[in-house]
Order: sequence, then structure tokens, then C-alpha cells
Amino acid sequence: MAYITDANARRIINKTNLKSVNINGLLYQRDIYFFSDFEKMQLLAYKELVKDVDRFVQETYKPIELKKDSFSWVYEYDEEKPAFHKNLNCSYLSRDYKNFSIPNGIKFNDNGQLDFNNIYNFRIWFPTVQHLFENDKSAFVYRLKQKWGIDTNPAAFEASNTVAKEFVNYDINQICDKINHLIKQAGRYYYLNTKKY
Repeated sequence: MAYITDANARRIINKTNLKSVNINGLLYQRDIYFFSDFEKMQLLAYKELVKDVDRFVQETYKPIELKKDSFSWVYEYDEEKPAFHKNLNCSYLSRDYKNFSIPNGIKFNDNGQLDFNNIYNFRIWFPTVQHLFENDKSAFVYRLKQKWGIDTNPAAFEASNTVAKEFVNYDINQICDKINHLIKQAGRYYYLNTKKY
């Protein structure tokens, strides 16, 4: 059995050109009116992915061109394909994702062009002072000013990796009851909000 992070499962669905694949079937026993056609297609694709990962990747997954380095982040490189893991205890499944933006004063030269040399050197320098960024912002700002001549403090972008999930075959009646309850709640919400306008 293969394991994948929720983020990578969503990446696979988002990278699949859904207009070029043929995914048919019912999303549910009855129409779920509040989903757009695109959202329904995404959910059907996710359903197929969960049902049989290997078949989905071989027959349905039509990757869109991988994202290239935008030179905006310290830890950014040409995008890699989503990874599958053989073991649920794999450390990469639960590892936190942390990144830091490269300040414009470093990223661009005086002519407004990307300064690849500065970007490269900043990416090498930043990990040596990352501990200061995380623990002593004033010391980090001082080092940034000394090394790069700027006062800008790069904004941190931190996102937690989702917890690994195992898909379990729940009782179909329980699942249908929960879905029906959510559809009713959505209907009530819609009805109550339209009355306010």
C-alpha cells in the first residue's frame, strides 16, 4: 500500500488537466447543487485516485507542466513530482514545510531585473542565520543590514504538513447519513442567507 500526504494528493488532482480526461460517474446518490461543474470533476478525480492510485496515475493523471523556480523564496527549486511513501511512519509524511521570501532589495538589481547572483548567494547565506530569524529578530535584522545593506525583514511563510491519513472502508450507510446531513445544513445556510438580502 502506498501513502501520500493530503497536500500531494491535492497537487495530483490540481495538476491533472481535468478537461482532457474522461472521468464519468455519479458524485453521489443525488445532485449536490452547490458544487460547480469543475468542483464536481475534481471530487470525481479524487474519488478515482483513492479507489485505485496506480490505475489513476497510469490512466488519468495527465500532469500539467511542472512549476519553475520563481526566485522568490529561499527554499524553492523546480517543482518535483508528488511523492508516494511505502511506510506510514516515513518522516517525510509529517515533516513541516517552512519557507522565507527573498526581499526585493536583494532579488532585483538597480535596473529592476532579477539578480540571479544575489538570489543564489542569499539562498546560501540565509540558512546560516535562519536560527536568528526564528529566535532573535533584532540580531537577524542587524546581520541582514551588515551583509546586504537593507533593513527589510523577510516575511516568513510557514505551512504545516497535513497529518498522514489512512483511508478506511466505513459503513456506507453512516457515510450517506453524514453526507445527507451536510447537504441539509448547506441548504439551511443558503436559505437563511438569501433571506437577508
